[in-house]
Amino acid sequence: DDPVEEDGLVAAAAVVARVAPRWDPVKGTNDAYHWLWGTRALRPLGGVLWKRWQRGLFEALVPNQRVDGDWPLQDAWSGQNDRAHLTAVYGLALSEALRD
Repeated sequence: DDPVEEDGLVAAAAVVARVAPRWDPVKGTNDAYHWLWGTRALRPLGGVLWKRWQRGLFEALVPNQRVDGDWPLQDAWSGQNDRAHLTAVYGLALSEALRD
């Protein structure tokens, strides 16, 4: 309820949302951890930033999911043997985003 704290929260949310989800492995924009924690931070705040983030997350992840349910190992942090972990992180982000 403190306006100073609320202003700080809005400013922090804007910093997170500045790098919204966008699937582009060539440019290195795929970042599973940023997408998960950004989703968890922005969803409770709602509003325009959240809606833009949510749309970007869906547009990045849904069309790029493979038919076996996994995602390609094309994010900033994944190594050769991280397919299950990456799929879990992306799945958690989507699950959180669908709670709206």
